[in-house]
Parts: sequence; structure tokens; C-alpha cells
Amino acid sequence: MKRIAVFAFPTVAIIGVAAAAGFYLDHELSRPEFILALQKRCAKQAERVVAGSGWKQSDDPVNGTVESYTDHYNARLGRCFILFKFTINDRADKETRKSFSLRDAFEQATYAEYFESDLPGFNPLVSTCSLTMPNEKPVACHSNEEWSRLIKPYIETGAPAQ
Repeated sequence: MKRIAVFAFPTVAIIGVAAAAGFYLDHELSRPEFILALQKRCAKQAERVVAGSGWKQSDDPVNGTVESYTDHYNARLGRCFILFKFTINDRADKETRKSFSLRDAFEQATYAEYFESDLPGFNPLVSTCSLTMPNEKPVACHSNEEWSRLIKPYIETGAPAQ
């Protein structure tokens, strides 16, 4: 007589417990108070990054001054991003340079960059416009509007753009 060992029940039970634990964890992570705590943690980390780098927010940007930064906790991705906006005004030739970057606040990785130079009387010249997320192909863009659309799913806290 042959004996056949059946391991299906324990495997199904383990998978069921793991699935239930995953559901519970996902449910807990989506609770508003948990999201709020992560948003606050993100804001504090952004402040640390900015303070540690010596950057300053300014309403009157001059050469090299950060015009603004905003932190964005993306609950869907579980990531904290910082969107930096630099403006450099060259008063001599009246050129305005804009530089934007999207960075992970904890990993310090830069995921998206944009650089534009604008002289009076000419169309803005975009020399850098890209998005490179981990494990994804880099995406190039050619305008401020395209760049804004590319980063929108990362700086919004809700569902990805369709």
C-alpha cells in the first residue's frame, strides 16, 4: 500500500493567515490617523533635509536661493517626497533660470529634474526635463507642463492619475 502525504491543508492555512495579516496591515496603514502621523513625519524629515543643506525659503529669490519646497507624503507609494523649486534671477542680462527637483526625503534620491532658462523676448529653453523612478525606464519631457504632469501622481496623496 502506498502512502501519500497531503500538505495542501497546512499550505492553504498558512496562505490564508498571511492574506488575513496582509489585509489587516493594509487596513491599518490606510486609517486616517496613521496617514496623518506619516504626513507629519514626512514634513519633519523635509525640514531636516532643508535645514541640513543650508537652503532657505525666500519670497524674493536671488542667485542660488531656494524659492520654495513642499513635502508630499504619498500614501499609495508609502514615500515622502520633497518638491524643490529654485529660481535664479540674473539681474545683469535679465535671465531667469528655473530649476525644479523631486526627491525622496529619506533616501535623498532625486527622481525628477527640470531646468529652464528664460531670456526676455525668447521662448524658454528647457535643457533638462526627466523623471526616473526606481525600477522604471526614464521618461523625458520637453516643457514645464509635461514635467508637472509627470510628477503629479507622486506628489498627490490619492490614487494615481488615469
